[in-house]
Amino acid sequence: MIILGICLASAIDIALQTVEIKPHLLSTLHMLSLLMFYACVSLLVGRFISTKFPLTALGLERLGIFIAASAFCYAITIPFPLALKCTTWATFVFSLLAIFICNLLF
Repeated sequence: MIILGICLASAIDIALQTVEIKPHLLSTLHMLSLLMFYACVSLLVGRFISTKFPLTALGLERLGIFIAASAFCYAITIPFPLALKCTTWATFVFSLLAIFICNLLF
């Protein structure tokens, strides 16, 4: 969680610098803010309902981490050209598939 927080702070800084240079990318910053909001809400609700609904809380916390990781990838790729964006998102999808497969099989 600490590493994710540090990386996300750096990614947001990169996104903000890009939006300052290219103001037409302001809508991407709105999307990033929305992703961060959903990640925080999911983690917060998961923490507070964990005593009565442990399975739902675990699912919400995992969803929050997934959304935060997605926001990180989104923020990092804002200044990239299209080819690098596709490469980065393909790597993200393959990583998710690997996690999904490893959790199913083992």
